[in-house]
Amino acid sequence: MKSFFLFSLVAITLHAYTIEFDKTFQTKILPDTLQASISVQVKQTDEKSVIDTLTRYSKFIRNFPDVVKKGGNFNVYPEYNYEHNRRYKTGYSGTISYQIESQDPKKIDAFLEKLQALKRSKTEDINIASVSWIMSEKQLQGKMDKLRLETLLWINNYTKSLSKSLDTSCIIKDVSFIPKHYPTPYPTRTMPIDKAAFAPTPQQNPQMIQLHPTFQLECK
Repeated sequence: MKSFFLFSLVAITLHAYTIEFDKTFQTKILPDTLQASISVQVKQTDEKSVIDTLTRYSKFIRNFPDVVKKGGNFNVYPEYNYEHNRRYKTGYSGTISYQIESQDPKKIDAFLEKLQALKRSKTEDINIASVSWIMSEKQLQGKMDKLRLETLLWINNYTKSLSKSLDTSCIIKDVSFIPKHYPTPYPTRTMPIDKAAFAPTPQQNPQMIQLHPTFQLECK
């Protein structure tokens, strides 16, 4: 565990003073949740066909029980060609996008395979991007709670040791926490889902979280 101190002494009276400093507490965690961004793009000559196709995909995604879904952006817009300074409507395009999560990679694979099976024509494109491991909120908060406990135990023991070393009485006046989370960066790329469904799951690398508390002690 790496740490460092920054001290400042502020006199209160001739017989009392405060000590202010900070220290870094950190730990590495193996993330427990696989996350991916998926999008479906549809091109048709009429707007209704685009909406109907996207609705078919959206219903499947929302009703699939084994993955967590977030987002659900839905956009439909006309497409144009320009010729001889005039604009011609050529059809409509539409997209939906979701973020999916699961702690079981096999459930992500099953979802992608069933999503791919919905494709009925070449006018429908399904893509996946940003596949990476993340820490779930429950996992992150649990580890942060342990770091806070470690911090409080440490400052309590340190205060007792300081009092003994200085032959004085020191008490804890304040402890302020500043959490830090350093996720492991992954390259972002988009690929067709028919290839992505058979792509290997990214390596589950440890990620770093830190607490950077500041302490204020009073000795007299």
